[in-house]
Amino acid sequence: MDTLNVSHQREYMAQMARQREALLAASTRAGQPPAAKSREDVLATFKKQAKRAEKGRMQALRSSETQIQSTFVPPA
Repeated sequence: MDTLNVSHQREYMAQMARQREALLAASTRAGQPPAAKSREDVLATFKKQAKRAEKGRMQALRSSETQIQSTFVPPA
């Protein structure tokens, strides 16, 4: 198979160096638990998922199907 030798290009070598650094950094963290997400990240993810779910519910309501949603709150 013929391939193009791009090892003389600066961008290619810089990209390879960045990937090598990332790989070495990842190998030093091997076995450690991933960093906990910040509260803002968790909240943003929740809001995105809630918005997506609401959009799906609205589309279902616009369709010909009937949909009933209810919530039961037990007495205190």
